[in-house]
Amino acid sequence: MPKFSDLYVKNLPPQAARYDVREGQGFGVRVSPDGGKAFFFIYQLQGNKRRMTLGQYPAVTLKDARKVFDAARARVALGYDPSAERTDAREQIRREREEQAALLTVARLADDYIERHAKPNKRTWPRDAAMLKNDVLPLWGTRKAEDITRRDINQLLDSIKDRGAPIRANRVLSLVRKMFNFGMQRGELPVNPCIGVGKPAQEHSRDRILTDDEARRLWGALDTGIFKATEPVALAVKLQLLTAARVGEVTGARWSEIDLCSQWWEIPAERMKNKRSHRVWLTAAAVAILERLKAIQTEQGLSSDWVFVSPAGEKPIVTTAVNKAIARNANTLNMAPFTPHDLRRTVATRLAEAGVLPHIVGKVLSHSDSTVTGRHYDKFSYDTEKRRALEVWGERLREIVTGERRDNVLMLARGAGKP
Repeated sequence: MPKFSDLYVKNLPPQAARYDVREGQGFGVRVSPDGGKAFFFIYQLQGNKRRMTLGQYPAVTLKDARKVFDAARARVALGYDPSAERTDAREQIRREREEQAALLTVARLADDYIERHAKPNKRTWPRDAAMLKNDVLPLWGTRKAEDITRRDINQLLDSIKDRGAPIRANRVLSLVRKMFNFGMQRGELPVNPCIGVGKPAQEHSRDRILTDDEARRLWGALDTGIFKATEPVALAVKLQLLTAARVGEVTGARWSEIDLCSQWWEIPAERMKNKRSHRVWLTAAAVAILERLKAIQTEQGLSSDWVFVSPAGEKPIVTTAVNKAIARNANTLNMAPFTPHDLRRTVATRLAEAGVLPHIVGKVLSHSDSTVTGRHYDKFSYDTEKRRALEVWGERLREIVTGERRDNVLMLARGAGKP
């Protein structure tokens, strides 16, 4: 019998049929027709011949195979069956893995919540996923979801507050409450540990609207370049102020949604908060902004369906670009802090002041209306009323910016109020 060496084992040639080469004491190598090699141990136990695979070469080296062989031979000498022991150990590992997979950890609950609930139902699901990843999973990811207690919830919220983010703590509480409710609804959790936990920070409803002077200064800054941002971001702020659309609806706009000839922009249902398509009237000022955006793409040699193309490539600019630009410039313009949503509130307030009826303002803003009347009226587009309302606002904004008043504003307002 040959004495094995690495070179010897390596050079064993394949043959038409598999064959074994033994070194002695039951230690050997089996060579397969495809060239594969495996170390083995043949031994006798209670009068029965047994065979045990020690490992595949070269993943298992000759040196390592000898160690396994020596340990297995010692077990045989003591009357144990090493092959059966290995099988039992593997079965135990398999069972443990199955039990672990069956455990509903917080990480698994979070994945299920995002995939099965948030993604199909929430446009802001990436925000939920990021919040879970950054604020929740580092602490709880490997823990069983049913082991999370109210005390754990409060400790998590306290840690977020202590780092100076009390409103973030409110958002995390809202998210984990939804996540645990999701687990309960699926029958995977007996109770929601967020029950009885109050908001860690007080919040007040925002009522910020831009004054006429602030609107004038903002528009002037956007026109003259005082507003520090890329031109597309500045134009996105202008378009939002003219249309009262949400910032995400503006930044995610596609040319395929917009008809510059008819002056209508139709936002598909999947991009709307209420999951209903929404038609936005484009005033002459809004059309001019869109034509400038087309010109920018032409100047840059771009051919994209995105209206606001990101400098990073073929994708739209992110909403945070607009949010940050507004936050950065408010102080420069000597204005109190405001957000893109405050622009919508400003338009709504000015329309109400001009006499536009509340339900028409709601249509301009694409607010949901779950009443029977609302569902009935949703059969009609309200295009005429929305057009009149946005023309009222466009004229009012022109007056604010230029200081020049025309007499048709009152007439437009009264028209916009008609059902």
